[in-house]
Amino acid sequence: MRIRTTTFPASSALDDVPFSVFEQIVGALKIAKADEIAGLHQGKTTYPPCPDVRHWPDRAFEIGHNVHAPPQGLGSLKTAIKATHASKGYGTFADDQLMICCGATHGLKMAADSVLQPGDEALILSPQWLFAHGVLKSCNAVVRETPIFLELCKNPELDIHTYLEETVSPRTRLIYFNTPNNPTGYSMTRMQLQALVSFCRDKGIWLVADNAYEFYDYSPQGFIDARDLDGGDEITFSIYSFSKSYIMPGYRVGYLISPTSRSADIQKRGLHTVYSVATPSQYGAWQALKAPQKQLAFQHEETFERAQIAQSCLNVPHLGFSGGFYLFLDLSALGPGGQKPFYQTLLEHGISLAPGQAFGTGMENYARLCFTAVERDLLSKSIQKINEIYSARIAVAA
Repeated sequence: MRIRTTTFPASSALDDVPFSVFEQIVGALKIAKADEIAGLHQGKTTYPPCPDVRHWPDRAFEIGHNVHAPPQGLGSLKTAIKATHASKGYGTFADDQLMICCGATHGLKMAADSVLQPGDEALILSPQWLFAHGVLKSCNAVVRETPIFLELCKNPELDIHTYLEETVSPRTRLIYFNTPNNPTGYSMTRMQLQALVSFCRDKGIWLVADNAYEFYDYSPQGFIDARDLDGGDEITFSIYSFSKSYIMPGYRVGYLISPTSRSADIQKRGLHTVYSVATPSQYGAWQALKAPQKQLAFQHEETFERAQIAQSCLNVPHLGFSGGFYLFLDLSALGPGGQKPFYQTLLEHGISLAPGQAFGTGMENYARLCFTAVERDLLSKSIQKINEIYSARIAVAA
C-alpha cells in the first residue's frame, strides 16, 4: 500500500516567531523551593478589578448577558467611552470610528491588516510589547525594529525626524509604538510625538499608537494620544485597553479609534474576526467606566509609589521611569553569557524577571521588572535579593 506524501501549502509567517517565554518562567517558579514566590516578569497588578459581572441584575444593561452584541460594540459602552475621553480632554471622534475589540491585541491585528499588503514593511519603535512583532508578522508583513526608546532614554533631545529618516525604507507602510513604553517606562513628550506624527504624515506612513498604559503616565505633561496632535487623526489608529487601567485583563476587551478613511474597513474586520466582543465583557467595561474615582486614584497613586520603592531599593543599573508598570534593568555588566545564570539563580529563590530579548532584537542585556505584580513588602524583599544575586554575579564576571 502506497502512503501519500502530498505536501499541502501553508503559511510560514509565524514559523520563526517563538512562543511566550513566560510559560517557561511560570513552570520554573512552580518547582522553586522558595518560601515566597515573586513573579515580577508579567505585567499584572495586585489591585482589585473595577467591574464585577458575577451578578447581573435584570435590565442592568441594554441587552441580556446571553445576547450577542452588535459587531461594532454596544451603544451604551461606546457612549461611556466617548464621555470618558471628553472628561479627560482628549480629542473627539465619530461613532463609526470607534470599534470595541477583543483586547489591544485584536485592535493591533485589525489596524495592521487594514493597511498592510503582503510584503509591506512594518516598523516597530522598540523595545516593545512582547507580542507586537508576532501580530505584525501574522499580517504577512516584513517586520523591522529600531531601538528608539533606548536612544530617547539616553538623549531626550534626539532629532526624531532625522533618526526615522535613516531608519525607514521605501517599503515602510506602518509604524507601531507604545507610550508610556512597555518595557522601558519612558513616556514620549508632546514635541516628540508631534515629530513622529509629522514624519509619518509627510511620508505617507500609517501610525499605530498602543495606549495601554495611558492611565499611568507620570511625565510632567501627562498622557497625550498621537491622534490628538496636528495631523494625527488622519493617520493614527489609537488602541486602548481596559486590562491595565481598570484591572480586567481576563475580560479581553479594549477599543480602537480609527482614521475616518479606514473606519468602514475596520468595522468589516471586526465582523469577520470575532463578530462581536462577548457581551459580559462589554458590560464589565461599561461598569468599569463608572468606577468610583477613589478606586482609580488609589491605583494611580499606588503604582507611582511602588515605582518609587523599586527605584530607591534597586542597585542594578536601570533606565529612568515616567510611566507604566516597569523598570528596564541593564545587565550588561554581567558580561557575555552572564544573564542566564543570573536568571536561574533568581528563579531558584522564587523570583522572576522578564528577559530583555522578549522585547526586541538586541535587548539581550536587559531585563524587565514589574513592580506592581506583588505587594509592597514582597517587592522590597525581592529587590533586596535581586541586588544580592546581581552583586555576586558581578563578582564572578570580574
